[in-house]
Amino acid sequence: KRLVEVTLEYLGEISEDVLKENFVTVYQILEEVMDCGYPFTTENNVLRSMIIPPSALSRALAVSGIGSANTVAEELPEGVLSNIPWRSSGVTYTNNEIYLDVVEIVDAVIDRNGLLAFCSVRG
Repeated sequence: KRLVEVTLEYLGEISEDVLKENFVTVYQILEEVMDCGYPFTTENNVLRSMIIPPSALSRALAVSGIGSANTVAEELPEGVLSNIPWRSSGVTYTNNEIYLDVVEIVDAVIDRNGLLAFCSVRG
């Protein structure tokens, strides 16, 4: 599903003709998205900084021999090797806080004498 979304983002539509026209770009997307059969880079922003999306101008320049047919960036983008791909590496915040809502449910059965007969806590 994610691969289809990324390909649609790059090409606009998926059809046999579009895939044939943009075979190199599709191959590069597959190369970056999958690493040894495992999903690797699936964020659109990171992929766009690594693989330049096809355009009519870039195709015309590549066919005419004037421009470069290379659509891969020379350097890896900043967040690629990070555990959080959408965040730039080296970002620090002055206030590192996290807020959590803890919800607990307590069920208890008390007998006539006020003693606890059964109790369970979930959460």
